[in-house]
Amino acid sequence: MPTMTMTVRTFLAPSVELRAAFLDAQRDYASGDGRPDADGLTLRDLENGDFARLVEGIGTGCFPRPGVRPGAAGMELWWCETAPDGPPRMLGRLCMRHYLVPALEGRGGQVWVSIRPSRRGEGLGAELLRDALPRLRAKGLDAPTVVCPVDHAGARVTVERVGGVLVREERGRAVYTLHT
Repeated sequence: MPTMTMTVRTFLAPSVELRAAFLDAQRDYASGDGRPDADGLTLRDLENGDFARLVEGIGTGCFPRPGVRPGAAGMELWWCETAPDGPPRMLGRLCMRHYLVPALEGRGGQVWVSIRPSRRGEGLGAELLRDALPRLRAKGLDAPTVVCPVDHAGARVTVERVGGVLVREERGRAVYTLHT
């Protein structure tokens, strides 16, 4: 009788061991979205040596997304499917930044999530966010902000499915609060 292989979806810390999974996902992003989801790096950058620098920067906190103010504490995790009989497959990313300001402690911050294009429409974005809630709470975020384009119905439904509350719309973006 054949045995069934159980895949598990889990967050993994960025590491050079995940290079193949990360590059595979970035090719998917480039094909589906027109560019990789790699903090401004191109596929060529990633394939020619910048991958290790990206992982090191994520680990030390010195490779934040553009526009992040100094003093932001952050976390980035890669959401992967793992199986005992094969390498991990990257499904998406979770990035979190919050500001070390007493007035915002335990409240503010921003969360970014992305799902690789070939796996969108399967409910994975909501699953990723639900899986992230305990991690966000452990990092001191009770009500992080999630921002998505006003006209991106899929992203908005995803955030609302996980309990996101629309706070405002501005400059073409919908701003949600997500209670952890």
